[in-house]
Amino acid sequence: MMSKAMKGVLAAVASALALSCMGILGKLLLQRGIHPLNVVTLRAIVAFVTLAVILTAARRRLPTIALGQVPFFAMLGLIGISLNYATFFLALDHSSVSTAISLLYTYPAFVTVGAVLFLGEAMTVKKITALVLTIVGCVFVTGAYDPASLELNALGVLFGLSASLTKSAYTLLSKRALRQNDPWTTVLFAFGFGALFLTCWTWPASILDIDIGWEAWALILAIAWIPTLIGYSLFVLSLSYLEASRASMIATLEPAAAILLAGLFLGELGAWPQFFGVGLILAGIIVLNIRTAAAPVRLPAPKARPR
Repeated sequence: MMSKAMKGVLAAVASALALSCMGILGKLLLQRGIHPLNVVTLRAIVAFVTLAVILTAARRRLPTIALGQVPFFAMLGLIGISLNYATFFLALDHSSVSTAISLLYTYPAFVTVGAVLFLGEAMTVKKITALVLTIVGCVFVTGAYDPASLELNALGVLFGLSASLTKSAYTLLSKRALRQNDPWTTVLFAFGFGALFLTCWTWPASILDIDIGWEAWALILAIAWIPTLIGYSLFVLSLSYLEASRASMIATLEPAAAILLAGLFLGELGAWPQFFGVGLILAGIIVLNIRTAAAPVRLPAPKARPR
């Protein structure tokens, strides 16, 4: 029977694979002249409605939360969905994909520190080693080591770091929500409140007045269903089995997966530094999941019987 830890690792890996297409799909939409806030609002609405329909059909009723949890989930939706979605797409709009993803994937460091301070997780040498390997690996994968590949400007950096901080908050708040709720209910109400805040922010008339072609709508549905619904749901599912710091470090597979998928399906083979970065990320995840062998128990030697 599969252990809980293995289920968590597999869920985190699958989440990273689903999320790996976010940057490319988002950039394609922005190139069609659609405002980033309209993109993220439609993304959240479609994801929420889809999950609500699926859960209602599966459970014969819509999931509910206690009235006292409403302020908490409102905060989770505002910070982890509304602000995170908006700041990441604004980072894409003001910088390159490499820059936006590089800044976003500083978030495992924030999660690790936050998990120690607020969730009581232990800080270990293994975690620190894995954190360094995965973050440095992301730098190589995204090309952030080469200044020519970056578009560093005040707004791009501001939005990118804001996306990192809000992603960290989403991770830590989701981990706390799982103490009282199952993963699917947690994701549903995070999407619901996030979609509500985004709709109020962009105004409903602005969303309904969007005149885009079927290709753009296909991209919006792809973003809503694959990286958003599947990616975020699996990530929260992994948090129900793993420590927040461990799940967030495994999630650094996302940029590595994006490079490998581009090579498989688009013929865009990466350079050696990118594959070196993939190796560092994999090494970090292996270090993180190595079980420390217990010291052998030595029984005392039997005393000699007196003659």
